[in-house]
Amino acid sequence: MGAAMRQQKFLLFYLPLMIVSLVVFIRLYPEVHPMAGVYLPFNKVEIEDKAYKITKEVALNTEGFYADAVLTRNTELIRQAQMELGLANANREFRSNIPGYYWEVKWLEKDIFANLLFQQNKDTKSDHLAVLKNTRLHFDTDGSLIYYKRDVADTTRLPSLSRPEALSFAKTFLKQYTQYSALLDSRREMKAANDSITASARDHSEISEFLPHEKIHDSGRMDFEFTASQAAPVLNNEIKISVDVAGNIISGFEAKYDIPEKYRSSETPLNQFVFPILLMAILITTVVIALKRWRAYEMDFRFGIVLGIVGGLFFGAYIYYAFYRDTGAQILFPMVLNSLFTGGSLVFIWGVAESLGRETWKEKFIPIDLLRNRYFLNSRIGKNIIRGIAYGVMGLAVGSVLIKIVNTFQPLANIPQYNAGRSMFSSSAPLLKMFSQMGFVPIWTIAAYIVLAFTLLRRFFASSVLAIVLISAIVTLAHREGLEPFLTGFMIEAITFAIPLWVFYRYNILACFITILTYPVLSYGTALFFTGNSAFTISGYGLAACFIIVLGYALITLITRDRITDFARLAPSYYKNITERERLQKELEIAREVQMSFLPNSNPEFNTLDIASRCLPALEVGGDYYDFVHLGSNRLGIVIGDVSGKGTQAAFYMTLTKGFLRALANMSDSPAFVLTQLNRLFYDNVKRGVFISMIYGIFDMDEGMLSLARAGHNPVVMRKPREHELQMINPRGLALGMEKGEAFERLIQEVKIPIQNNDLFVFYTDGFTEAMNTDKEEFGEERFEQSIEKYAAAGAEDIMAGIFKDVQQFTGKAEQHDDMTIVVVKIAEMREKVSAGAIAQQLQGVKD
Repeated sequence: MGAAMRQQKFLLFYLPLMIVSLVVFIRLYPEVHPMAGVYLPFNKVEIEDKAYKITKEVALNTEGFYADAVLTRNTELIRQAQMELGLANANREFRSNIPGYYWEVKWLEKDIFANLLFQQNKDTKSDHLAVLKNTRLHFDTDGSLIYYKRDVADTTRLPSLSRPEALSFAKTFLKQYTQYSALLDSRREMKAANDSITASARDHSEISEFLPHEKIHDSGRMDFEFTASQAAPVLNNEIKISVDVAGNIISGFEAKYDIPEKYRSSETPLNQFVFPILLMAILITTVVIALKRWRAYEMDFRFGIVLGIVGGLFFGAYIYYAFYRDTGAQILFPMVLNSLFTGGSLVFIWGVAESLGRETWKEKFIPIDLLRNRYFLNSRIGKNIIRGIAYGVMGLAVGSVLIKIVNTFQPLANIPQYNAGRSMFSSSAPLLKMFSQMGFVPIWTIAAYIVLAFTLLRRFFASSVLAIVLISAIVTLAHREGLEPFLTGFMIEAITFAIPLWVFYRYNILACFITILTYPVLSYGTALFFTGNSAFTISGYGLAACFIIVLGYALITLITRDRITDFARLAPSYYKNITERERLQKELEIAREVQMSFLPNSNPEFNTLDIASRCLPALEVGGDYYDFVHLGSNRLGIVIGDVSGKGTQAAFYMTLTKGFLRALANMSDSPAFVLTQLNRLFYDNVKRGVFISMIYGIFDMDEGMLSLARAGHNPVVMRKPREHELQMINPRGLALGMEKGEAFERLIQEVKIPIQNNDLFVFYTDGFTEAMNTDKEEFGEERFEQSIEKYAAAGAEDIMAGIFKDVQQFTGKAEQHDDMTIVVVKIAEMREKVSAGAIAQQLQGVKD
């Protein structure tokens, strides 16, 4: 009952969200979306039939060629109409008066390999094939001709016409194939006879010139060009109409809108610079991470190969559809090469992205694991499909609302830089072409921008919101959709792209993928219902049927009992290696926390002693230890040590040692006795092979004496103001735990050192002297001593800070491999109790 209630609650949220968003999107679609202005009473086949008819009537032989009609656009005219009329009004005018979209027809050879044949091409093909290949026809969406061009060589001999005959010929052409026949009515014909309309004969090689007189070719042929103009409907443009007559044939016709300069964009889109940089950064990052993770067996490419094959095929289809018509068979090689590059890139990018993603947020891959293991009826799959569709529609609705709101205050132009939406109309199977050209985009976006980039930035920045903002900004710059002005369009598009990023962060990869896929499919698929063409409308219903099938499948998974709940066993085998590394890393983090928690929180405030201390843990815990023991009677014990081994074991032994030392410290004033008893306890309670180096000193300020014993640790560095060099206090002693007790007790040595004002003592671990730079060179004892000498005149805190600064400057960017622990003690304001001779005698004993 609880599961059923949860399913109902889920549906009661997402289905209304989906329906409301869909209603808002469809309601605003005609007013904000550029594809809503595409009105196509004639489809691709019908336009190609018109092209065949015209070429036949103008005596062009089409044998060996076929007509290929592609829907394209007049970008500058669309920009002008949208900025001056507003998006909604512009879309209405595109559907009736303004030819913002038009059909471009080219003649392509039926043998796609014809261009690859050797010189025999020139010998076996007739001249008319070369002429037809360079023939271009443009039709507006109502099927009227707006541009026609065929090559007529200057040397071609053709019967010449008189000016009235040529004008009549041009008039017949305009009346038969265009909507501009009214320009050449009888009144205009009379004016033409009186030279009111420019009707000039010219040389074909001077096509760009409009000469005021007639000219005859050397071949004896007479060419004419008739020009006129007409005010454009709705807009204040001038339409310049020209008809070229070469001999007794029509060689050209154009109805061209004169676009104001401010609507002619000469700027190179920013994405042409940003995308290559972004792509290169992604590929370099991918290769570096892949090499590292592959050696650690923390990734595989099996699923990435599947995505690479699918993405490569989709991208190959995009290349073919986008460029084949212009380049013919020459596109085959770059098409295959680009498909292999795209597919291969996806293999590596997905492999790295999945490895990083599973380590950062493994639960987001559960739906993918369910699908890979053929648990197709699991409710997690259905829920995330519904989520993805709902948020995808919501994203489109949000974008539409933002465009609608902004367009009421600021003129906008919405001109997509990519032709995926328009190109589906240039196919007899619109849905197939749409999916083939859009198929690789969601795969690439998920792999490169969502999983890989988001995971890396999420590791770098603590805030997921900041990561989403940065990725949205970068991806929007790299893939601008063309909403103008730039800043306004950038902000709207970035907000829209942030929605699938949030879906990934909030839910998982499947919901995000469906969200991204919904954007182009619904955005461009809706245009099928606005074309006014029943063939495209049927395709639209086919798309709606696909949507209903997917949604029905998702709903079925919600009422089907899930057969698996242990999702961990579905993860790829390499994930176990990541889990093991994460476990070890967690163990190190715990050990570091244990280690730091048992170190002193602050330095003791002790009369006449200036004390500074710090432990800087490395990436791996080494078990460094230091402590202060208040012994009463103006005495302070200082201990520093280094536990062998790494990880939680070292931290545990450090904790054990601290407890033992605290218990033994009050039993005796002799550091040697304390270390001897500590050695027995440690030896009896830990396994063989574990040891601790340690040095323990007691400062007795009433007696003016330092008692010191060492158990295999680094010496204490001492500096006396009256001495000219540093001295190493290095009494004999074995490390704790290496021997049960007899040899340890026999070898350990305790020294007593008289102390006086400004004496300096430095206790440290070997993390300082063994610190290495990128050239694997150690800092060493000599540099360490020089650093102490350099800062010796300062207070204890400044001395310690100076030493750390010198070590860090030496190591640079090299990784720290061991803990660095130090205790600096400087004597201040102490009464003199020992004569200079006694001090010299004691020091000589230490040296001996």
